Amino acid sequence: MEIYGKREKQNPDWFVAGIAKLEPVIEAKRAALANYKSDPSVKTLTALRIARMDAKRVARRYANDYWLSLCQSIQLAADNGNTQETDQRNETRCSSTSFKSLKNQTIWSFHPKDYCGVNIYLIVGVSLAIVTVLSLSVLAYQKRWWLNHKLFLLKLAIIGYQEIIENQGPEDYEYQLNLMFREDDEWWINDCMKPFLQGRMPHLEHIVFGDNGLHPGSFYLNAIYDVIENSYKTVLLLSNQSVEDTWFMTKLRMAVEHMNDTKLEKIILIFLEDIDDDHLPYLVRLLLSRNKPYLLWVDDDEDGQEFFWAKFEKSMRANREMNNVIPV
Repeated sequence: MEIYGKREKQNPDWFVAGIAKLEPVIEAKRAALANYKSDPSVKTLTALRIARMDAKRVARRYANDYWLSLCQSIQLAADNGNTQETDQRNETRCSSTSFKSLKNQTIWSFHPKDYCGVNIYLIVGVSLAIVTVLSLSVLAYQKRWWLNHKLFLLKLAIIGYQEIIENQGPEDYEYQLNLMFREDDEWWINDCMKPFLQGRMPHLEHIVFGDNGLHPGSFYLNAIYDVIENSYKTVLLLSNQSVEDTWFMTKLRMAVEHMNDTKLEKIILIFLEDIDDDHLPYLVRLLLSRNKPYLLWVDDDEDGQEFFWAKFEKSMRANREMNNVIPV
């Protein structure tokens, strides 16, 4: 350094050119940093951050002014034919903080259109993202109840829920089973139900078979309600003839009212045959829509009948409490 001396640049860089205006903000930042180190507090930290932002803002402004002035002077020299000044300006190179492809390159290698043009991909991408977010927000708001329902189902599928059953068992009731049916359907009781109960559920000792098991001497409706109220389970046999019978539908309505009063699923519907939707009573539709226990009898199918009796045994194990929170 002492022998060759310090090489002076022909053209000062933006920092040297604007040192007169940059130095005050730099000194202010240094002073704020010193104050913060000597007295760390929220106040001094805020002052330091403000000083740093001011220094960055002033530095960016003067760097931009410097390069704009340099480019203008080069263009002016080229327009006037001042090749000497143009050649000198051409020696100006980009600093190490420039874009990677421009480091230490001459200023003429910088083309604003390549680096400062409008980024079409960014604008289109941001626009599409905004439109997509807005569309999804509107759709989510319109379908909010449906989404809540599906999320609730997902929660049930993952976490599950605890099924609540009645504390009392069949032995705590006066009647373990109450069978209600139309007289024309008594053949099924004699041929199917009684053999099954005797063979696979002999512990059920107190069973009411239709009107023959009602208390004698009581009014008909009072006797029916007494049996329903004091039975562990009430089974109703449904057929095309029974759903047209007024007395049978009255029994079904009384059983449903008792189930709603006790909040216990004590009713089992057994379909002896298919019933067209047009002939299905509203009360039966309501029970089916709420996923209440029902069974469908099949003729000439041993596997289907075995499945039927297995489901019947399962339904007889306990009385579940009605849970209106669980979707059906």
